[in-house]
Amino acid sequence: MNVWMQQKAMYPNVAAAYIGVAQVIQFVALVVCQLDARVFGQKEVEVVTMGLVTNATTFSLHYLGPALDLAAARFRTDHGQRFNLTHTYIIDPSLTICPELTSQTSFLVSEWYYKKRRKADVYAFILPMCTEFGELNRLLASWDILMITTAVDDPSLRNKLVTPTALTTAPTSFVSLLGMYVATLAHFNWTTVVIVHDQSANSGFFPITDQLMPLLRERGWQVTLFRVTSKKSMNFTQELERFRSISRVLLFVGHAQPFRQLVIQAKLLGLCTGQYVYIVVSVFKSKALGDLTWKYGDEYDEIAREAFRSVMIVGPDASIYALSNWTTTKALSTGYVSALDRAYPAADPLLALISAAMEAFLVLGQVLEEALSDDDTAENFKGRNLAKRFLDRRYDLGFTEVTLDEFGQRLIHEELSDLDPVTGEFRAVLRMQFIRPKSVIKLANIDWAGPTNSSNAIPLSEPLCGFLDDRGPCAQRPSLLLKPPELGALLTVLGAALVCLCLAFPHYSKKSHLGILHYLIAVAELDFRKRTVSKMIAA
Repeated sequence: MNVWMQQKAMYPNVAAAYIGVAQVIQFVALVVCQLDARVFGQKEVEVVTMGLVTNATTFSLHYLGPALDLAAARFRTDHGQRFNLTHTYIIDPSLTICPELTSQTSFLVSEWYYKKRRKADVYAFILPMCTEFGELNRLLASWDILMITTAVDDPSLRNKLVTPTALTTAPTSFVSLLGMYVATLAHFNWTTVVIVHDQSANSGFFPITDQLMPLLRERGWQVTLFRVTSKKSMNFTQELERFRSISRVLLFVGHAQPFRQLVIQAKLLGLCTGQYVYIVVSVFKSKALGDLTWKYGDEYDEIAREAFRSVMIVGPDASIYALSNWTTTKALSTGYVSALDRAYPAADPLLALISAAMEAFLVLGQVLEEALSDDDTAENFKGRNLAKRFLDRRYDLGFTEVTLDEFGQRLIHEELSDLDPVTGEFRAVLRMQFIRPKSVIKLANIDWAGPTNSSNAIPLSEPLCGFLDDRGPCAQRPSLLLKPPELGALLTVLGAALVCLCLAFPHYSKKSHLGILHYLIAVAELDFRKRTVSKMIAA
């Protein structure tokens, strides 16, 4: 310091020059830090993930956290020169079920926004979502922050006045799933259907029924809904008997095990003859949702295999399970939650949800690059403007493609699968096309489960003779079969006869008793046949 003071005294001009140069360097450094990001700096990006760590849901972050961490790392590798990513987790370990998280969403997210939020150019939420969609969407829309869900689709996404900043990469697309149902029914001209909804199933199944019912009815189709509760009873005889009398096409919404029980019972009741169809939805492959197969390794496998010839499965194609070659299933199934620095026991990874989580980060990177190239003003990176860039387009991610419609919902190639009677395995026979109106293309022939050497004809929406064999050509042919009214009349007569018989029994021998009974039956049958013939002649 003394040397510096001496030089300053001896050479005042040089000292001033040093000070001037230092000030210039400081000013230049400040300017460089604030220069346009396209030339010198980076855009600051904060991505927030909120969720649960629990075994109560497959959306838990100990299942999906490793995938999100790897995707964030990939984002930094691909886009680090222009964007500096901070990945923030909002986790309250005391919350273990979806309703609890939903009740605390407003507090947790507001705390982040007002107290913990970093200063950034871009904010986005990427999260699996549980049941908090409505509350979180309300907050983020008001703050103009982008939201990408990776596990849950929501009907409100189709109203952009309500969800202006929200979209989804979830593999559970209601648009595609419902579209496949409608396209399949229209393709085979099935206009009278029964829906069986299992109220014991995961809550994610409920919107399927709620949206499918009005969608089919607005087309003028006849739809009947049966609600069952498999946790209380898996006896579906009553529903199947009713189904026999009003339809030939049954749509089941629920888990795999109750569905297997239903079709086994249908087989035992004679409702798997090639004239009946049972369609079930496969949201995606998951042990939690059950295995849609006849093969359970129990004593019912043989009859279940025959019953499943009448089964068709609506579900996504294999693309939703795609993973990039820069990761492995082992790396994705560690159960590690980085925000808590703790590993939890993790079951087999749910590839559909893992892939969707990673795809959200990768798609975000593409859109941010485009936005920065077009216009780097702050307004361009607000939630509403960013969300619009995602809509109605396809993204090539190298290992797979992701397509979003004009509302930000993912379009998935749903397929209709049929059991191969030779191999006993399901194979895709129809695939939905993304056109308007949605239609299907044929991939393979269908086995309609008819008897050997049958015509293998497509089951009719209603048989030529009607559901009860009492219409069309069947109404004109003589029949000795008892119709319900006639059977009731006969039973009434027989009941009265038996009462008389019981009253008279003490006064007659066994021989006399049998004679009276035979006489009464003969009289009743003669009267019944007379009435039947009279009706036929009158007709």
